[in-house]
Amino acid sequence: MRLFSSSLLIALMTSFFLMSCGGGDPTASNPDIAKMSDEAKAEMDKMSTGACECLSNHGDELTAFVDEALPLLKEAQTKEDANPMEVMGKLMGSMAKMKAFGECFQKVGDNVNEELLDEEMKKIIGEDADGKVKEKKQMEIINAFLGKNCPKEQKVFQKFMDFGKEMEALQNKGKE
Repeated sequence: MRLFSSSLLIALMTSFFLMSCGGGDPTASNPDIAKMSDEAKAEMDKMSTGACECLSNHGDELTAFVDEALPLLKEAQTKEDANPMEVMGKLMGSMAKMKAFGECFQKVGDNVNEELLDEEMKKIIGEDADGKVKEKKQMEIINAFLGKNCPKEQKVFQKFMDFGKEMEALQNKGKE
């Protein structure tokens, strides 16, 4: 009986440790998920599982591109006369590294119930939300689900999101 009690205690401690180290409920990292229906959460979970596979298969190429692109973007932002098109021109050859990931991610997106997710986004960000705001929010939610389903690959996706933010900042600077 004593052996059973100590084994049960070890099992409970282990499961608590594993739950606190990742996985678990993505709502903890993104409270907007709590506003979503169970059906929409299941759809996002399915989408993130597909994204995990894409990142697992093509993450090295994506990382190589982002590692090359981020310093160029950051450097361009420090220049007063930065031209986003000039920076993109420097990256054109490297963008081929993202092609396989992009195609894989597109296939994942093709299998998603867009209408359901659009309705959920309206609940979260409002009826009249800008398309960019909606896309950004969806990426944040996908990122939270990636943290649940594949934390290692989530780090690659986070780098990709950082690239997107830097690119947007450079484009906004070009409009000034």
